[in-house]
Amino acid sequence: MDSDVEEFILEDFEINCGVWYITLPKICRFIIDTPIFQRLRRIKQNGITELVYPDATHTRFTHSLGVASLAYEFMNGLHEKYSDCVTKKEILIVTIAALVHDLGHGPFSHLFEDVFDGKFCHEEISGKLFVKIVNDYANVRKGLSPLNDADFALIQQLIHPPTFENCTDSDWPLLVPREKAYLFAIVSNPLNGLDVDKMEYLIRDSSHCGVQSYFNKDTVKVLIKSAKICKHLNYDFSWIAFCYKHYKCVHKIFETRKDLYQIVYNHRYLLPASEMGYKKAIQLAAPYLMFKGKNGNMIPLNQCYKDMDAYIKLDDSLYSLIINSTLPEMEGAQKILEELEFRSSPKIIAKFDEIPPRKCAKVLKVNIEKLLKGQIYSSFNSKDIYVTTKSFNGGKGDSDPLQKVLFYTRPDETKICIFNGDSIQSKHCIFIFASASKNDAKKILEYLKKFSKENGIEEPKYMFKNE
Repeated sequence: MDSDVEEFILEDFEINCGVWYITLPKICRFIIDTPIFQRLRRIKQNGITELVYPDATHTRFTHSLGVASLAYEFMNGLHEKYSDCVTKKEILIVTIAALVHDLGHGPFSHLFEDVFDGKFCHEEISGKLFVKIVNDYANVRKGLSPLNDADFALIQQLIHPPTFENCTDSDWPLLVPREKAYLFAIVSNPLNGLDVDKMEYLIRDSSHCGVQSYFNKDTVKVLIKSAKICKHLNYDFSWIAFCYKHYKCVHKIFETRKDLYQIVYNHRYLLPASEMGYKKAIQLAAPYLMFKGKNGNMIPLNQCYKDMDAYIKLDDSLYSLIINSTLPEMEGAQKILEELEFRSSPKIIAKFDEIPPRKCAKVLKVNIEKLLKGQIYSSFNSKDIYVTTKSFNGGKGDSDPLQKVLFYTRPDETKICIFNGDSIQSKHCIFIFASASKNDAKKILEYLKKFSKENGIEEPKYMFKNE
């Protein structure tokens, strides 16, 4: 079977994708050239970020190609070093998993997922849509004939891995044995988040948003080239280790992730435009926007995640469907979106910066809401005040991902270690925003200052700009 895979893999195709020069096995075209995959051309990678960074119009399509190319390069490098261990079939499986890992994103990417409060995750839907591609298009199943149903199941699991770190042999959940667990470190790394998905989007997003990155595509290539398979220090399975001399590069990857979430994805205009603008508009419109699902049933937008035939009809054109609708039920959503086009979204009034770990940001958020919504001001309704928490980290919450990355030393490359150097500190913030006058904003700030004093936290930063 592996020789069957080899004849496909050895014949590559190339694409100049701007950020990367992409190389993939031709067999991937069977997946790429389908309506379900092409839909990703109509979903922007960074949602509504282009409202502040006009060049951030890149899509999930180009990102997916980039991730697949990096995964292909990563696996080929491992195959060269461990040809008796890493098979051609595994190269193909991991590359395809990388290619289809974002199939499940909805309109405006992560924003759409957040609208429905965690009722679904795009990784799970990505797996379902990959299976749909294989089952619905006969030419795809025929083109992917070197792979079987067990391989397709593994691709799904690589996209959305289960928890497995402390599992015993009797409850081992992975579809590969322990010595093959390293395959899960490449596309969606559940242990430390250092994977080709993160490397790709950090480089691509930084480039399109005009934000300086602490690392570049050349350092990513060097890091990937240094990868080795090893026995994990803390668990009974194999994993990936990198040369210790690239420690600073790994540190910069996690720092860049933290910075982009602060500077770009949660920009002071984008945060309220997302939370009180797009999300609210979609929630209002969701019961009235209908899409044809399985067996011709009409499915409302807020139920499409349950029906893949309906879900694949969703993309960023959702904005046009709402704002151009003639349904009277859409007027509330339309008003919100029209206000955003006049740049009159609610503004951030203040933020509590770096809530100490001993303080629970979510509890403080609830208390702030109770405090502010108990007040009525002359020029606006306090019910429209919005309070939200945001965490900025390396990608693993309060856990420092850098302390979970394996490195090998030289000249003895069998010596595996974890460096206890510079840590990636998580940061919790509380943002308060509303449509308010300058005087009202100052009144709110006074209440917040009093709250901070009573709760033993640093005073909030005043961020209101009447522009």
